[in-house]
Amino acid sequence: MALPSIDSSRWPIVVTRWPRVQVTEPELAEYLKSMTPLFDRGPWVHIIDGREGNPAAVSARMRSMIAEYWSSLPPGKLASVQAEGYVIEGAIQRGVITALGWMFRPPWERRFFATLNEALAWAQERLEQVRKA
Repeated sequence: MALPSIDSSRWPIVVTRWPRVQVTEPELAEYLKSMTPLFDRGPWVHIIDGREGNPAAVSARMRSMIAEYWSSLPPGKLASVQAEGYVIEGAIQRGVITALGWMFRPPWERRFFATLNEALAWAQERLEQVRKA
């Protein structure tokens, strides 16, 4: 199985790591389903560590599945996501994320980072801004 791993041990920062091996459509569906409980826990920031993932393996159907999942969530659940950061290394990976943004326009801020530490520091700053507001 090649499910992306979800690490919520830093809650309210959640880090998803994409595996080096190709994720299948059924595995992607299982991963998306496993994310659903996060939306009931309160405000959070999502960091996607895609450095090991293969962007060429994310098919048009898989991008559609992701966009459909996000679009299916009620506005109240979507509002729990405060921001989303992507740790990626290549232009192809950025292109996949950009294409997803065309399919589903997230209401939260999105940023790209070169390292996980940069993304985690930004996520913490973002959460502090939310707490002050």
